[in-house]
Amino acid sequence: MIGREAGGGEEARGEKARGEDAGRDGAGRDEAGRDRAEQGAAQQGAARQDDAWQVLGAGHLDAIEHLHRLSIGSAGPDVVKPETRDFFAGLLAGRGRILGCFDRGALIAYGVLQTEILAYDDPRAELGYAADRGIAKLAGAAVAPSHRGAGLQRASIRQRVALAGDTPLLFSTAAPGNTASLQNLQAEGFEIRATVTRYGGLQRYLLVREHRAGDAAAGASGAAR
Repeated sequence: MIGREAGGGEEARGEKARGEDAGRDGAGRDEAGRDRAEQGAAQQGAARQDDAWQVLGAGHLDAIEHLHRLSIGSAGPDVVKPETRDFFAGLLAGRGRILGCFDRGALIAYGVLQTEILAYDDPRAELGYAADRGIAKLAGAAVAPSHRGAGLQRASIRQRVALAGDTPLLFSTAAPGNTASLQNLQAEGFEIRATVTRYGGLQRYLLVREHRAGDAAAGASGAAR
């Protein structure tokens, strides 16, 4: 195959050694090209991590719901809790904010910052915090399967921490089996404080991050778009 691709036809078979050398040279060039392409993709991914995020509006509801369904795939609620369209619509209407990241006009990642916390989901009492302490929840994120591995979920955490500004207390939940989400939250300063039962009897880790000086500036340039 190498000889035929390099020289073509019968002559390639007669010039096998030169054909193999040409093939190796071509393979080397192809490999170098792939390396450059991968480096470029990694650089673009790094740029999207923190510089390409914007606050989404009601006009993005369809795209958010589609990405949510796409990202959870066949995962059960023991790993990822499926959300309803009304949940996202309520956030876009004022119960919180949703940050999104785009590639060529398509939504490839989002992260939810929920500012109105429902009573059953409020962890302040069980964690010993005052009931009037300011609080917000990182209430889910999604990354398109085609864009995983570029650090976008972790970037969505940074962006939401920045968007929360000086909110004293941030929390999130993660299923014990959702290793990627758990590790990304911990890498961004969230600590497991308890194991709780939520969402109809499902076990979740409860993770908390208290406000730190500089949080609001950590990713503000992207989130402000």
